[in-house]
Amino acid sequence: MTTDEIRSDLENFVDDLYRRLNSRELQEVLDGDIRRELTGDDLGLDDSEFTGYPPERWLERHLIEYVLDDLGLDWEPQPYGRDDDRPDFEVRGVGVALMGENKSMNKIDEAISDMEAYLVNKAIGPDYGIATDGIEWHLIRIEIGGDFADYQTIRELDFRPVLQAIAAERGYVDFDVDVDVDGEIESFWDVFAEEHLTSLLTETAPRELRDTRRRGIEDFFDLYIELLFGQGKGDYEYKTNLMEDIVAPRGASESEKRVFAITLVNRLFFIKFLEDKGVFDENDFLLKRVEAYHEYEGNRREPLRIPDQAAVLQTAEHAASGARTQVPDGVVRRRRLPERRPVP
Repeated sequence: MTTDEIRSDLENFVDDLYRRLNSRELQEVLDGDIRRELTGDDLGLDDSEFTGYPPERWLERHLIEYVLDDLGLDWEPQPYGRDDDRPDFEVRGVGVALMGENKSMNKIDEAISDMEAYLVNKAIGPDYGIATDGIEWHLIRIEIGGDFADYQTIRELDFRPVLQAIAAERGYVDFDVDVDVDGEIESFWDVFAEEHLTSLLTETAPRELRDTRRRGIEDFFDLYIELLFGQGKGDYEYKTNLMEDIVAPRGASESEKRVFAITLVNRLFFIKFLEDKGVFDENDFLLKRVEAYHEYEGNRREPLRIPDQAAVLQTAEHAASGARTQVPDGVVRRRRLPERRPVP
């Protein structure tokens, strides 16, 4: 298998589109700003030929299946059956569980959304997913931490400039595009061809994610030191830091000020963590506490309302364990990942 075969299949695909659409329709489909979505009527299809979703199935048969074969991948269509909530294909022999989801042209957002649902589905449980609308190809990974899922796009490639250039070369449409068609196809090959994909998923991607996490931790710690003590190594533009703004009691030592600053910031981090994880029923909990404080300082007519810390902590503990509990006013349980029914 070679990149020449991918180019040939892309050219045949553009020719097929032009036979089914007029020039204006083809221009609107390939235009990155318009992104026209095709219907079965646009393509001259009927449900008897492609049951369920004619444009999606037509794209599957006229482009995606060819490209998967050109890449030398060992793939199987509809590994769990042709239901709405099942992946469209499975790729084998790449060292990890890899599923694929395709939608009709210019519906990449739907493909990504569906793939993320498959990745989090414990009954299916792939490690990685390919989401595509034939134009854009996204390689996605899931990381589950506790009750929450995080998705990372490992690689993202776009055939739109290539398809535009092919259509313009053939005189079908008037696109002014400067693109190295063979170079773009080579970049696609270097990611998705079987030998490259296996190395990417088993070696390169895990290493990149580890490096990214390490850099994130280092950057966070440096910012932490800057905000507390003004001693970070980064290029910051903060005019002050917490140590300078602390109004300490008379006789307090520098060490005591540092302990206070660290304790205060760590407690604020913990509250922000609970806020981000949905323990509070508001995503601006800390900001509202500041606003409430200033309002109280202005009138002093009633005591400042602060939620019961013990109740908040108890709720967080119960939420983390999945136990049911009576939720105090002002907080909600964390939202856990949905349980999925086993695949028949």
